[in-house]
Amino acid sequence: MRLFLSAVASLGLAGPALAQPAPGQGGSVPLVEVLDLAKPYPNLTTQVRLRLIASNTTKEKVTCTAQRFANTWTGLGGARLAPYVCPIGKRTLTITAEPTYYDKAGYKLKATDPTLSAKAAKVVESRLKWSWK
Repeated sequence: MRLFLSAVASLGLAGPALAQPAPGQGGSVPLVEVLDLAKPYPNLTTQVRLRLIASNTTKEKVTCTAQRFANTWTGLGGARLAPYVCPIGKRTLTITAEPTYYDKAGYKLKATDPTLSAKAAKVVESRLKWSWK
């Protein structure tokens, strides 16, 4: 059984790894879009606003990086997903989130579904966590 589990893990078929874009694919996303995602988190938006003021810049001038879904994700190809990394002045904000996937009809999909990349039409990110460096 151990050998089977290690083989599955080495192939990248275990757990949440199925629900993530292929590693190494990145893309830019404006801070304004990241802040839309952060609206339910007033502490985060306040921290960003204060960092913008301290850096004498605006949210429109900051570009973050994120993972990007490969085109193999039929309904999500090119969409962005956490972690978001946003350099603001001399500090860098990193935001992680928990993705939830839905099909075209709005039904929630299991992250472990081997056909997730073909079925997913929408991803909603929640449970944001952030850190500053």
